[in-house]
Amino acid sequence: MYKHSVFSFLQAFIIVFCCLAILPCSDTIQTVYAEETADPDQAAADEAAEHAQVTFSQEAGADIEGETVELYAPEGYDIYYTVDGSDPTTASAMYTEPLLLQANSSVLAAESDKINVGHFRIYEDSTLPKAITLKAMAVSSSDGTAGPVATRTFFFQDRESVIVIALSTDYSNLLDYDSGIMVKGAYYDEWVKTPEAQELMADDKTWLYQGNYTQKGKDWERPATIEIFDNLYGQETYILDNCGIRLRGGASRVVAQKSFNINFRDSYGSEELNYSLFDDARNIDGDLLTSYKGFGLRSGGNDTEYLKFHDSLIQNLAKDLGITTQALRPAVLYLNGEYMGIYVLVERFSDKFCADHYDVSRENVIIIEEGTVEEGEDEDISFYEELMSYADKDLSDAAVYSEFCNVVDIDNMIDYYAVQIYISNADWDPEKNTRVWRARTPENDDYGDGRWRWILYDTEYSSSLYNIEDTSYQNDSIARTIEKDPLFASVVRNPDFYSKFAEKISYLSNNTFASEKVSAEVDRLAALYKPFMPNYYKRFGDTSNRWDININNIKTFFENRSEFILDAVQNWQP
Repeated sequence: MYKHSVFSFLQAFIIVFCCLAILPCSDTIQTVYAEETADPDQAAADEAAEHAQVTFSQEAGADIEGETVELYAPEGYDIYYTVDGSDPTTASAMYTEPLLLQANSSVLAAESDKINVGHFRIYEDSTLPKAITLKAMAVSSSDGTAGPVATRTFFFQDRESVIVIALSTDYSNLLDYDSGIMVKGAYYDEWVKTPEAQELMADDKTWLYQGNYTQKGKDWERPATIEIFDNLYGQETYILDNCGIRLRGGASRVVAQKSFNINFRDSYGSEELNYSLFDDARNIDGDLLTSYKGFGLRSGGNDTEYLKFHDSLIQNLAKDLGITTQALRPAVLYLNGEYMGIYVLVERFSDKFCADHYDVSRENVIIIEEGTVEEGEDEDISFYEELMSYADKDLSDAAVYSEFCNVVDIDNMIDYYAVQIYISNADWDPEKNTRVWRARTPENDDYGDGRWRWILYDTEYSSSLYNIEDTSYQNDSIARTIEKDPLFASVVRNPDFYSKFAEKISYLSNNTFASEKVSAEVDRLAALYKPFMPNYYKRFGDTSNRWDININNIKTFFENRSEFILDAVQNWQP
């Protein structure tokens, strides 16, 4: 009995009539109208449907515990709704009275056997924070014309103090055997039949298992609705948009708390998200960035079960160098109303990222990721091949080295390699977690000069993570890099490069990674993330015993790293 809005049928008719009456005044609108439909009755129906937007009695993000939510639509429309993240149809529940909403049980936990690999699991827990995503659509009772889907996520407690992301999509996009992006699914069942699978499973190398969840590319992107609740700039901000979601990461895809990339495209409704997600993401002139092609929600990668912020720590500390890094901040994710824990919201590298930060044309940007073209044209791989060809040249020769310095930003390269070697990153080499970028055609004397520059990301498999030799403070990571990276092995033999590289290692020891500076940043990030970890443990399993251990391991690494890495660099000379 509450489904009708304050608009009367006559008012709705007048609005439609006025909108149609305006059309002949615009040649452009007339042209589009003629191309789209030659049926004026259908056009009128479409125009009416546009105005048949369902509205809600409660604001998005409201705490609705014990309260009802009323839905409104114009006279002559029925309202259909869902509370499971899917878009409503006429087969969905019809709205007839105010809704006293109750939080749904966790579908992901109930279906966890489809998702769980090894010890990685999703658990139900009645004490976790709860939300519900209500989607509604108005449908004309006379001709069945449907208005747009309206989406609102509500909470059953106060929202978290960090940015909250609510994603909603049909569960089939997540859990379907053939096409669900979060499950083992059909790909897993085919993979387990292979000799490779039998060998990996015998050794319990779960991070190398294959399934639907390891598939990449646009074919594995699914449509979703996104709501953002934020107060970064001192006032409540709410954003509602459509987007595409896909999983992100490498070996970390195996964990139950999946990482996501969020993409905005015209096909979903908006090419970009028009909001300043980060207060430290700025262009070359220092102005705040106000739009994004997409962003990432990262579970923590190799650090997922430990601290979450290991990569944030390294990137934050390295921001004073000449390396490209990401803006990062903590965020909480709800997926179809289900609490999914604390994440790291990360800036995404793209042609727009380079254009925004470095004042180069988007269409002129080339980004190579792990030896393949990520942004640019297929033929741009030839520029990368030219770069890598210097691995086979005598870069100790001054003339060849001078030529190389016209191909790369040598200071940027030194900074990048010095950081990776200093932190002893064991998950990095030319074919793993490596990105470089350049302007295809030089367009200015700064970052658009056509030289290659390196991008720092996914750095958490370092500085004592897992407390193993490869990430220990005693590790001779310069020797490892020379062994695995032919380009670095070639250029480090140049006396000028080596001298600058050794100086940069010393600088990192006394400045960027000075132990007291690292310790202060560790404590700052721990204070941000630790309050959210108890709920993470409830959802994904209790690994709380690793928190203090890893805090201490990081601090110990940087307290002792300087002596060992300085000796290793000094002992290796061209």
